[in-house]
Amino acid sequence: KSTKKSYKHPIYEYLNIYVFSGYAILLSTMIINIYAYTGIDYKLGPILTSTSYIFVLLLSKLMLKEKITIRKLIGISSIILGIILFNL
Repeated sequence: KSTKKSYKHPIYEYLNIYVFSGYAILLSTMIINIYAYTGIDYKLGPILTSTSYIFVLLLSKLMLKEKITIRKLIGISSIILGIILFNL
């Protein structure tokens, strides 16, 4: 959202509410991930990490109105297949 705006000075491209909120969300998810990994087996770590791509796809469709292309569906399908094969 921030890249679609034009700013008076280049420094404001980095010092705005969108950038700060993005870094705040990133930091909070990193802290939540560290906390969540303390209560699970090590084998489930890669599975949880892989599912984040699925959630990003769904949230980008809902929040940013991005198109879900066939390439994205193939990628998500391969991730799901990999999770299934990993658990066999």
